[in-house]
Amino acid sequence: MYLDNRTCEQYLSGVKSFISAAEADMLSQNKSSMFCPCCDCENIKEYRNSMHIHTHLIIRGFIKKIHVHMLEQTW
Repeated sequence: MYLDNRTCEQYLSGVKSFISAAEADMLSQNKSSMFCPCCDCENIKEYRNSMHIHTHLIIRGFIKKIHVHMLEQTW
């Protein structure tokens, strides 16, 4: 995912796979938005439309270090 050429087929395929997995996760958890892992949003800013994230990842690229958001769970 950290390719310099963000227009090559390998990168675009990776972005598509990431978006598909993020959408599936969002739906399975009944969420209405997902975090954007581009280098500007830094996995902090959320979007409801995955096309925003898709565009960000092609134009800006992935951040080098992904922050994982942990949710508080009740057992």
